[in-house]
Amino acid sequence: MLGAKHPQALGHPMAQVWSEIWDELRPLNDAVMRGESHSFENRPFQLARRADPGPSYFSFTYTPLLDDDGRVAGIFCAAIETTGTVRLAQEAQAARAAQQALQASEERLRLATDAAEIAFWDVNVVDGTLVWQPRLRQMFGITGEDPLTLDDFFNGLHPEDREAVAVAFAAACDPRRRALYNVEYRTVGRDDGRVRWVAAKGRGLFDESGRCVRANGTAIDITARKAAEQAMEVALEASRTGTFHWDIQENTLWWDTALDALFGLRPGEAVRSLDQFIALVHPDDRAEVIRRCERCRDFGDDFEMEFRVVYPDGSLHWLYDRGRTFLDASGRAKTMTGACVDITDLCRAREALRLADRQKDDFLATLAHELRNPLAPLRTGLHLLQGGTVAPEQAARVHGIMQRQLDHMVRLVDDLLDIARISQGKIALRKEQLALHTILEQAVEVSRPLMDAQGHTLVWEGVDPQLQVSGDATRLVQVVGNLLNNAAKYTQPAAG
Repeated sequence: MLGAKHPQALGHPMAQVWSEIWDELRPLNDAVMRGESHSFENRPFQLARRADPGPSYFSFTYTPLLDDDGRVAGIFCAAIETTGTVRLAQEAQAARAAQQALQASEERLRLATDAAEIAFWDVNVVDGTLVWQPRLRQMFGITGEDPLTLDDFFNGLHPEDREAVAVAFAAACDPRRRALYNVEYRTVGRDDGRVRWVAAKGRGLFDESGRCVRANGTAIDITARKAAEQAMEVALEASRTGTFHWDIQENTLWWDTALDALFGLRPGEAVRSLDQFIALVHPDDRAEVIRRCERCRDFGDDFEMEFRVVYPDGSLHWLYDRGRTFLDASGRAKTMTGACVDITDLCRAREALRLADRQKDDFLATLAHELRNPLAPLRTGLHLLQGGTVAPEQAARVHGIMQRQLDHMVRLVDDLLDIARISQGKIALRKEQLALHTILEQAVEVSRPLMDAQGHTLVWEGVDPQLQVSGDATRLVQVVGNLLNNAAKYTQPAAG
């Protein structure tokens, strides 16, 4: 009963030994292990590794075996093969039904071919005449029932496909090769001018001398299928998506032309193995790609990763690759199917957002620092005015300082509220002709409170009031004020 599985099968689990019929046996085993008994007569099973390829028939019983505690501990099966008996009965029944089957066969064939839209063709190779069904005439756009020859067939082929079809037909009729005729080609309708796609199969028939005298076969109109495939190709190309299939156990790789373009391959170049694929990956990403592919191979993981490739022109491109791993019956990784899409624009936009975010943080940090500088002279001026002992002339001067620092803070707050400049990390400049003396004087006003707190003495000799500079008043005061503040911070107290 085991056939060629003996004796290697002994000692192995039933699910492994009878893997080809385990879907049938498992419910029976489960029922017996629950305490049920079952018996069958002439039950068919399609067993593997037996000399007879047909189904084998068995009459058998399944009985639960109980341990000392009354629990089901195993299964006892007594089986008798009844294949010979069943076959004799079947042959007798088949003989009685042969006549009816013969009468019905032609009708079933007609219905099947009509449903599958299959057309039959027959060629007399010696004189070149054709026997075509009406459906095949439609595929070639031929109306009427006039006799047809091989010339009509070849003339009806699309000019771009004619040579390939002729080569395939000649190989099928060659006594030395006797190849299977299996081609897909386009036709141009003789009477309607329509272009159609046809898939044809057939073989040559040879006489006793080895000469091909006939060829016949089938043809199917696949125009709709081709249109769908072309639409899919256009969609994949438009979305910059390519597909692939990796036979993990054989380490063979197939992918479509869209994926060739995504990897920057030149015409004629092809990738047929995992090593060739990895060689195209950017060196900095290669180790991680290898690690993940090994996990797919060794543990059946799925693949998902972003990585870079370098085109022959040196340009860098980002790809997102995702594949599903399928296992064989033993649980080993067998194949992977997946798709890859170009995400270069997405990665560039993502990096631009990160850069903008860093620029925003730097801008806000700088602005926050600058906002603190005018507060010191404002606080000092307010303190002096609240004291009530300031002379009118000095009070006017303090008011002027406070007004200038307040204007300076308003300008900085305007910068803070300008979201566009924050996102770009840019500061707007308002250039004008300025007196250098005024710029320096205001910078001293900003820094003096810190210098006084540090116990420093600032000697201000002034500059020529006529000396002019071109620039942004607020920014120039910031620059000089920061220099003075840094000098005050990093000079020892009361050092001068």
